[in-house]
Amino acid sequence: MLKMGFQHQVLEVLDQVPEDHQTLLTSATIPKGTEELAARLVRDPVRIAIGEKNQPCANVKQILLWVEEPSKKKKLFDILNVSYIHLREISHHFS
Repeated sequence: MLKMGFQHQVLEVLDQVPEDHQTLLTSATIPKGTEELAARLVRDPVRIAIGEKNQPCANVKQILLWVEEPSKKKKLFDILNVSYIHLREISHHFS
């Protein structure tokens, strides 16, 4: 949300939370600016990192599809259904 331009709104929400609270920040990637902002907002942070910093996961396939607004939901479900069928087929090989 911070990277998408909601920094002001996030700060407004944080102004309303009690002094004694827990803050969690999760992200697949954290740009430097977001990391600096987060450092100002948290006390005694703990960072959990999996894998190499700024390295893409080797077994994740990324695609870009241009879809007009009225078709987006149908296209998403088509992709999810195909992925689900593929995963079921793969899982039968390991059963």
